[in-house]
Amino acid sequence: MEGDFAAVLALEPLLSEDGSERLREFVARAYSGQASEHLEVARGSASDEQFNLVYARLESALRVKPDFGDAFHYLGIALAHQARTKSGPQADELFSQAYEQFGRAMEAKPRSAEPLYDWANTLSDQASTKTGVEADELYSQAYDRFAAAVHVKPEFSEALNNWGTTLADHARTKVGIEADELYAQAYDRFALALTGRPDFTEALNYWGITLGGQANTKTTDEADQLYGQAYEKFGAALRIKPDSAEVLYDWGTTLSDQASTKTGVEADELYAQAYDRFAAAVHVKPEFSEALNNWGTTFADQASTKTGVEADDLYAQAYDRFAAALAARGDYSEALTSWGNALTDQAKTKTGDEAGQLLALAQVKRSAAN
Repeated sequence: MEGDFAAVLALEPLLSEDGSERLREFVARAYSGQASEHLEVARGSASDEQFNLVYARLESALRVKPDFGDAFHYLGIALAHQARTKSGPQADELFSQAYEQFGRAMEAKPRSAEPLYDWANTLSDQASTKTGVEADELYSQAYDRFAAAVHVKPEFSEALNNWGTTLADHARTKVGIEADELYAQAYDRFALALTGRPDFTEALNYWGITLGGQANTKTTDEADQLYGQAYEKFGAALRIKPDSAEVLYDWGTTLSDQASTKTGVEADELYAQAYDRFAAAVHVKPEFSEALNNWGTTFADQASTKTGVEADDLYAQAYDRFAAALAARGDYSEALTSWGNALTDQAKTKTGDEAGQLLALAQVKRSAAN
């Protein structure tokens, strides 16, 4: 790209002689292409210096073509990504600047659904950093942007899906009827996303995750019914995409959640099904550290329901999974924390030196996590 970009830059002096719109857009798009490359680096490094390179390239694009809506759109995306690397007032200022750029993109391209979609996603991200009325207002603005995007592009499945996930995120901040109404709206959006795109496994998977999340707020038969519906969605997603490690992982996590609400043989059967799903996910994606970690925490959860050798065997399997998660991703602090927590739980079942050794090892794991 660097060589191509240099070749395009060599054309820029010609703009004073040939002010054609076509040439201006060609050069502006080259600058935007460079911005895209810098943004990939910036997202990986969270480096302000890299973000500044993105902004410089896009400002150059707008200098060449001041009404270039794609550049405004991309500025909004970059500012949103940088905002996610910050917190407090610094993040809020970047979010605010992102919204301004999305607005400019819409002025330049009023019938474009994509800036509205990214604007909505960014509002949703900021809402997740807030509480109470402030969060509710941001969620409401996000819904408005999703609705506008779908009005422009009625079968915009990605927008409908993310609208659903945003409603689900909002629901998790509520209780009772208010939460249930938001969950119901989320399911409507997932259904609409699938109407336009029946093979959209991501929508099926998120629908399953959301049903599982709502199930966690319920008890007895109502919870079990929601868990059952979640498994139907995961199963439907896997029929479309059998090798989806993410769906298998989410199914395993949801089975683990349901198992924690049961006792005896019923719990053990659910734990066994969860292990099968985690194993399948790791078979598809061997270095899936999140799946390995959750597999480990599930073993530890089941171990806490057992005694003696049976419990110790389950704890040992949990530690094997935490070690595998860290082998896959050496800086995975969550696995170290989970390992430390499991060691502490096992220590509570022991006495004397054995308990002390487990507690000392737990402290080592937690210290390493920090």
